[in-house]
Amino acid sequence: MATNNAVNNGLTSQTGTGNFVGSTAPTMSNATVDNININGNTITSTNTNGNIQLNANGTGQIDIDDPGLETGGILIDGATFNTAFRVNDIGGIAPAQMILHKHSTSLEPILLSARSNSNTTAHATVTNGMPVLTIYGTGWLNSYYGTMASITFSADATGTLADGSAPGRLQFNVTPNGALLPVTAMTINNNGVVTLANALPVGSGGTGATSQTAYAVLCGGTTSTGAYQSVASVGTAGQVLTSNGAGALPSFQNATGGADAAFSLMLMGG
Repeated sequence: MATNNAVNNGLTSQTGTGNFVGSTAPTMSNATVDNININGNTITSTNTNGNIQLNANGTGQIDIDDPGLETGGILIDGATFNTAFRVNDIGGIAPAQMILHKHSTSLEPILLSARSNSNTTAHATVTNGMPVLTIYGTGWLNSYYGTMASITFSADATGTLADGSAPGRLQFNVTPNGALLPVTAMTINNNGVVTLANALPVGSGGTGATSQTAYAVLCGGTTSTGAYQSVASVGTAGQVLTSNGAGALPSFQNATGGADAAFSLMLMGG
């Protein structure tokens, strides 16, 4: 660690060997400042189970690697997003910018978020419907990064929020063509019920319809991949489902015509 006169003025004590005076101060390979040790490329705390706390000043941020043109916040959908910590990679060849690497026979790597409903050091319970984590995927457009999709983790709109009860909701959101903000495409609530914003197409194994007539018979669509159709009426007792020919839905109608004579004779035992 090289020092200069400006740094020297802030030194209150020194142990070990080395001259900290002058602009040509020596380069050190191992230095301890307060409870922080810098040895080569390794920074450690000298306290038992000690923490290392990195604090940016004011609206500043902690950057890993070169941020390129984004020395401040990132321009997302025309608005600047500031951050406390950022990992950058300009022209690098590493496919991953961040890896959670763990060796354990019992625990997997965990990505964890934690939200308290307060703006102070105090804790406050989140409320129903409140998001607790959102993951955004963005891509550069003409003059800013546009949000393509997002995943939102929330406290569910219904249910009890208290110790021992944390009902959750998961939303998958995509941005429509010609828009900037993602809209919900699929929601999973705390009961595990999946709700789609649009009907699942027939080609994907769905019915292509968001609702059906209660108790009605389902028929194919007007094309091989068209949405299923409900027969308009459920009919009345005794009616039979009767074909109305190609290109038309069947319908429930009263049975017509008499019984076959031979069949009638058989029923009578003749």
